[in-house]
Order: sequence, then structure tokens, then C-alpha cells
Amino acid sequence: MLIYMAIVLYAPALALSQTTGLNIWLSVVSIGVICTFYSSVGGMKAVIWTDVLQALVILVGLLASIIQGCLITLGGFKRVFSIAYEGGRIEFD
Repeated sequence: MLIYMAIVLYAPALALSQTTGLNIWLSVVSIGVICTFYSSVGGMKAVIWTDVLQALVILVGLLASIIQGCLITLGGFKRVFSIAYEGGRIEFD
């Protein structure tokens, strides 16, 4: 559990330090304090609603990627499967 918590704090802190130029340890402490404060003030309900919103953003991004990649750029699912078949990536026998 200790390694998991270290990763949970370090990954967003690394992104924060790269985008803002903050020291990495200051970013780790900032992320830890903000998350602890948010969870303790908002409680489990706030954490759950944040997770729901995050899942919706991920699903919308996935759908946008599928629409852009398959339908707009390549011309439809039939074309995607034909390209994959020609490249030897899939075979339906």
C-alpha cells in the first residue's frame, strides 16, 4: 500500500511540477494537502461525484477518439477493418 500511495502522489505531482515549474517535493506536498483537505471537507460523497465526473470525461474522450479516428479520418468501420486485414493484423476465418 505504501508503494501505491507513493505513485498516487508522485504522478500528479510530476505533472504539476512540469507544467508550473514547482519543485517536485513541493508539488508532492501540495497534492497531498489538497487531496486530504478535499476528502475530509467534502467527504465520501464529494469523492464519489468526482470519480463519476472523471469517468464521464474518460468516456467522452474515448468516443471522440473513435469518431475522429474511425469515422472521420479513415472513412468508417468497414475501412478500418479492411486496413487492419490488409496489414495482417486481424483474420476472421
